[in-house]
Amino acid sequence: MLPIEPTALQPLQRQAQAQGIKWLTYLGKMDGSDGFVGFDHAQSGQIVAQAAVDWVKANDVRDAKALVTTLTPLPSLSPRWTEVTRIFAENGIDVVAEQDAADQTNGLRVAETVLQQYPDLDIIIGMADDAAVGALHAIRLAGADASKMFVGGQDGSLEGLSAVNDGGAYRASAAILINELGANIVDLALNAVRGIEPSSAYTPTVLANKADQALLDKLLENYAD
Repeated sequence: MLPIEPTALQPLQRQAQAQGIKWLTYLGKMDGSDGFVGFDHAQSGQIVAQAAVDWVKANDVRDAKALVTTLTPLPSLSPRWTEVTRIFAENGIDVVAEQDAADQTNGLRVAETVLQQYPDLDIIIGMADDAAVGALHAIRLAGADASKMFVGGQDGSLEGLSAVNDGGAYRASAAILINELGANIVDLALNAVRGIEPSSAYTPTVLANKADQALLDKLLENYAD
């Protein structure tokens, strides 16, 4: 169960557990659940934000401007953008816009609007790879100089990792190790049924970029297996 609104799901949770059904959640936790599988959203935001900071410093970008996409209806995911804005503020990067966008359509729409207002935009960070991939399309449509921009996403989706591998503006993804995530979902559910520990786990997130081609190739191979 993905607990988008935990309080709304509590009656169903009580009903299920009363019948002996194990209640496990994905991405977000719920009080009284039998298990949890997810990943550290703060770690994800920190990884992609630091990659952008390193790029700014390596390329001596002055007065860097950034767009950060959010998903405010899901506050449990907020470290994906609040950690980014915190790290950017600490490093003198000006976040000129924060707007909700989690999919490609909205990522494209938001990036198009912000690029019109700030044609000198340097950085776009998506709260998910889908939003960042949409933003990448906006950059291409606007004819912006990809060599002078940093686009980063989170999750390590196939399209996001492929964009990183292609080079250009899409430079990083905070990638979930999806093979471990899939194993955790199965193993921890079985543990919950059997009444043994652990029944909760965080799946690691790693930086996927061209600087570590071997890791990038491995992450892409997960989708081919």
